[in-house]
Amino acid sequence: MPSGLLVAMRLVLAAVFAVAGLAKLRDRDGTRTALAAFGAPAAAVPALSILLPLAELAVAGCLLVDPAVRPGAAGALLLLAVFSLAIAVSLAGGRTPDCHCFGQVHSAPIGAGTLVRNALLGGLSVLALIGGAGTGVVSAVTWVGDLSTRDRLELAVAVAVALALAAQGWLVLQLLRQQGRLLLRIEALEGSPGLGEGLEVGTPAPAFTLPAVSGRTVSLDDLVGAGRPVLALFVSPACRPCAALLPDLAHWQREHASRVTVAIVARGDEAENRAHARGHDLEPVLLDPENTVALAYRALPTPSAVLIGADGRVRSSVAAGADAIRGLLVRVLDTRAELRQPIEV
Repeated sequence: MPSGLLVAMRLVLAAVFAVAGLAKLRDRDGTRTALAAFGAPAAAVPALSILLPLAELAVAGCLLVDPAVRPGAAGALLLLAVFSLAIAVSLAGGRTPDCHCFGQVHSAPIGAGTLVRNALLGGLSVLALIGGAGTGVVSAVTWVGDLSTRDRLELAVAVAVALALAAQGWLVLQLLRQQGRLLLRIEALEGSPGLGEGLEVGTPAPAFTLPAVSGRTVSLDDLVGAGRPVLALFVSPACRPCAALLPDLAHWQREHASRVTVAIVARGDEAENRAHARGHDLEPVLLDPENTVALAYRALPTPSAVLIGADGRVRSSVAAGADAIRGLLVRVLDTRAELRQPIEV
């Protein structure tokens, strides 16, 4: 195989693993959630969320150094095999969690395409392993140095065009995703009169009974039966602001359990919600896949919250967004008297 092609394959593999490792380190919460979704033991998730991206970065570094090319290729092949096995097991069990392979840069539910991509990268790893030393970054510099001036110019133009196309494609993808989210939100607003306005304060809170990710069934009566107000949070696993709020929700559930019950009502995929609950030690997380409870409370799930008094009546308007939710909780904790008066959001 021509040395130039081997150099290109090495650089592609190194770039893929470097981007994956850096993206995972930058989004530790998302990495922990993804590991839990793929069935990693809860006790090992924090350590794995660091070790996995470090291993990917080590592979990328080895692929760029001539003496370490074969160990780097072997490490890449091993990681890809482990990833593919975890994906295959999840698919066989009917679960399609987000792969989170590249952190917040790109994350999508796994599928057959994920296995195909891993197979292609695995093929490059095998070729790199066979090619061995002499195809690392040092050889790449030597190869470029041997090119004529015209060839170097053509190579520079080709690289610039490829980078420009990649950047343009990424921007178009982000715009399409953003437009899709906006269209879905507009459709929800148009199709549900009063959505986001909340119910009139003082009215009886709509009753519900939902399955929890822990396996039990929880009703509104169960939540208010403890004699504490209930802060009902409406979230979605596909909502980034919701994901960013999850560590705060876990902290509130631990620190303020004696003052207020923080109950999470989550729409979307059960496996993803279970992974979020395990990754952040959240309880209770109630499953509302069709968003029926949020609609009954006229609450936007992006994220939003409503306070329900211990008497089972609505005690606040809808708090939409993380800042409004935090403000609502502060006002609840500052209220020493029994919550029978409305709380302004």
